Amino acid sequence: MNPQTVAGNNPHQQVPKLTGRNYHHCDIQMKVLFESLDLWDIIDEGYEELDEDDDITAAQTMEHKAKKKKDKKALFTIYQAVEDHIFERISNTKTSKEA
Repeated sequence: MNPQTVAGNNPHQQVPKLTGRNYHHCDIQMKVLFESLDLWDIIDEGYEELDEDDDITAAQTMEHKAKKKKDKKALFTIYQAVEDHIFERISNTKTSKEA
């Protein structure tokens, strides 16, 4: 495995690199990493985009923005954790759950 430092976090935290041959180990390590970063829930559950036609409160807007930020942080981490040939397959995904 070729670990990568998690951007913006503890420099000792590292992202395991998914090569395609180490899925089982990488899967376990990534789940624990995402749980430690409080990102697993957004990957597991995902989030829904707000419908612009609905009446949206300021609190709902802020909650949605926070979920979207967590999702992009998780998606960026996933992108860092895969080799180029895997990245090409997931680069068009819009959410961490989709990736």
